[in-house]
Amino acid sequence: SVKVEMKKTRVLNLSMAANQIVETTSDDFVVGMGYKITNFKLFGGGGGNRKRTSGSSANKNSTTTRRGGVSNDLNLRADISWREQSALCRDIQTVTTQATSGNKALKLSLSADYTLSRRLTLNAYYDMQRNEPLVSASAYPVTTIDFGVSMKFSLTR
Repeated sequence: SVKVEMKKTRVLNLSMAANQIVETTSDDFVVGMGYKITNFKLFGGGGGNRKRTSGSSANKNSTTTRRGGVSNDLNLRADISWREQSALCRDIQTVTTQATSGNKALKLSLSADYTLSRRLTLNAYYDMQRNEPLVSASAYPVTTIDFGVSMKFSLTR
């Protein structure tokens, strides 16, 4: 699967008391991809399709295929997003504009889900986010990285 998103927002606020217009804008762009591999044998386990021969003498030559176990599916997902936000304060009397806040953000997300059995799923993920402020007087660029592995055990399947 493929996903492409583009979002633009713009909000204008007029303050008659302060004679100001505050303009807030946001631009988002997201690209994502996903791929599913069915019957992926990660640990070389059994399962999959098995052939079964019928026990009656009339049907000795007929073989049927039945599903044994669970389909070991591997779901891969990758998303990358870019976001740019800004807030500008425009003074009507002095005809000046000042940036008050905003940032640029880049986010990368990778994940993989593997179905080990009907009740057990293994998940691995990696998330990286970088924020760079528009007004650097009070903030610094920040990069956050999260990664890990989790197992989900379900009792109700």
